[in-house]
Amino acid sequence: MGPVYARAVRAGGKEEASRLLKGCYRRSLELAREKGCESVAFSALSTGVYGYPSGQAAEAVAQEIRKWLDEEAQGGEEKLPKQIIICNFMSKDEEAYEEVLPLYFPPVEEEKK
Repeated sequence: MGPVYARAVRAGGKEEASRLLKGCYRRSLELAREKGCESVAFSALSTGVYGYPSGQAAEAVAQEIRKWLDEEAQGGEEKLPKQIIICNFMSKDEEAYEEVLPLYFPPVEEEKK
């Protein structure tokens, strides 16, 4: 469960809302690593009835996943998930992630065989 956006903003501003949302994803990634999961899938946490703006959520999530992967790669990649999936159910979330993800995870050209 993610943060309720309006409540988080009232408590500490947009920075607090971002911190709380990032914490949800980070802890889930940590648990996936600890359990040796090869993949982990996320829904767009808090962007539905909890009111988190899709663009801000996508930015915070992509930033946190990139940061976590970079930090974890320092210690070796043997236990990292090979696949992290963001599953969106609403077009507003899909559009936000399509815009933001390439900034943190640039497309890689496939090697020709």
